[in-house]
Amino acid sequence: MVTQDGVEDVDFAAGWRDQGLVVWGTLGRLMVLGRLPEVGRFLPDGAQRSVLGDRLTFPSGLETPYGLLILVARGAGPTLPAQWRFARRDV
Repeated sequence: MVTQDGVEDVDFAAGWRDQGLVVWGTLGRLMVLGRLPEVGRFLPDGAQRSVLGDRLTFPSGLETPYGLLILVARGAGPTLPAQWRFARRDV
């Protein structure tokens, strides 16, 4: 954003927010999966492991159909409202 005097205003909060999302996406989910497996099995990494049948490293995982259901729901969750909104938007 450019201010009235022509100086570009930098939004530092957006940078910190983006870095926080990267840290959560890489480290936070794996820590939850390792420390709280009964919660982590509902995250995408835990559902992926249940679909792939990784019972040696993740014995408290979900059964395969439930893991697949979670992955499909996490994909369809944002897709359906976006499709609805796109269909009603004047382009």
